[in-house]
Amino acid sequence: MLNEKCIEKSGVITFKEAIIAELEGVGFTNYYLQIFDPNCKLERRIDLLLKVIGMNPAILGYAYTKEAIKIVFEKSSKTVPFCDVYIDIWKKLDVKKISSVERAIRHSKEMVLKSLKPEMKALIFGNPNLEKMENNTFVHSLAVFLNSFEI
Repeated sequence: MLNEKCIEKSGVITFKEAIIAELEGVGFTNYYLQIFDPNCKLERRIDLLLKVIGMNPAILGYAYTKEAIKIVFEKSSKTVPFCDVYIDIWKKLDVKKISSVERAIRHSKEMVLKSLKPEMKALIFGNPNLEKMENNTFVHSLAVFLNSFEI
């Protein structure tokens, strides 16, 4: 989805310039464009993305969502059953109950979807009116978005 106004105003531009203009139009500053830099560490890119979408780093769902994105991103060539992702997080982060992982991701996701601007929802999830989605769709969408562009 490219910003037609940007293209009309500036004439012929490259795909990279169009993507940067689109991202800047929904709130990505140059600082946040590091998200798409393949030379930037994956953990940093995920942190920046979660910050851009407004996820609170002080809640457990942030850490669990971050880990889930990392797992899905690293196994992008395979279909990952999401129950396996919960189990991996449960083991790695030494959580008492697997259900706590699911619940924390769901809570943080719901907070993000309530507060995220429609333009950002459209850019990341493809739907500006999105209010609900499954945890696996949320995490997979963020992982795909991270992998979408190299700027």
